[in-house]
Amino acid sequence: MAGYISYLFNQKKIYQKTALGFISTAIAVHFISMMIYAISTGHVPIQNLSQSLSVAAFFLGCMFLFFQYKFDLRILGVFASILLFAIMLAVLMIPDAPVEKNDILKGFWFYAHIILVFAGEAALALACGTGILYLLQEKGIKTKSPGFFYKRLPSL
Repeated sequence: MAGYISYLFNQKKIYQKTALGFISTAIAVHFISMMIYAISTGHVPIQNLSQSLSVAAFFLGCMFLFFQYKFDLRILGVFASILLFAIMLAVLMIPDAPVEKNDILKGFWFYAHIILVFAGEAALALACGTGILYLLQEKGIKTKSPGFFYKRLPSL
């Protein structure tokens, strides 16, 4: 997050690249930890709110990386990193209360549903961030007074 905030103010590509590397590494480590949990317990880590938020953060990070490599919207990292930080902070603050296993939470269709739901939520969150950035840019264009964000956002 600090790398993208530094990029917001300084516009040096090295800050963005470093922050992107940290986010990529964090997502890879998060994936490994979720797989270790799933293999050791025998179920996907979505049994309580803490685990569900953790999976949501993982999918948000994956969706951000997809959009970053596909469209190269560097400034979107500012929004995504702050949102990822907030979600993971909530995960740390919410107790990971154990719940009993439920056999209904297994099967191909359940896993497909979970993947699509969390991917959709992540895409919606990033679309919200992109929309906010667009509104900031449009306001700067309409008022003909480029503000702080005008030069930092991609052209329309």
